[in-house]
Amino acid sequence: MTTSASPILDRFGRVMFTCADCGEPLSSDDFFDLNLRFPDAGESQDDYYTAELLDAVSHVACSETRRAGKAC
Repeated sequence: MTTSASPILDRFGRVMFTCADCGEPLSSDDFFDLNLRFPDAGESQDDYYTAELLDAVSHVACSETRRAGKAC
């Protein structure tokens, strides 16, 4: 489940974060919905995950669906 906003891109213009459940890109709107900070300029995905103590991120709806035992 994605939003209509543009995906978060790294400094090379590649999608930086994809949903761990559905595989679709995450946008700044998704990060707002998840109450996560937006990555700093030049920050890598690995650095972001380390700083935020995360292994992965998922859309809110996908996380809720997974918790309900259904496929996203």
